[in-house]
Amino acid sequence: MIKYWAYAAIAGILCLWAYTLGKQECETGQIIKEKKEMEYVVKEKSKIYARPNAGRDKLLKLMYDGML
Repeated sequence: MIKYWAYAAIAGILCLWAYTLGKQECETGQIIKEKKEMEYVVKEKSKIYARPNAGRDKLLKLMYDGML
């Protein structure tokens, strides 16, 4: 009887160990994904800020063309 309890305890410990390893891997993957998204946002923002502002004539033309 004690032998079965020992096997059950070992199996439980192994399950908990596998769960914690999977959880850590998931958190690491999520952090990497968020970091890549932040880098992408910074890159896109720099592209937007690098463009000059549109003048009045350009904005009116875009408005008449239905793009604004």
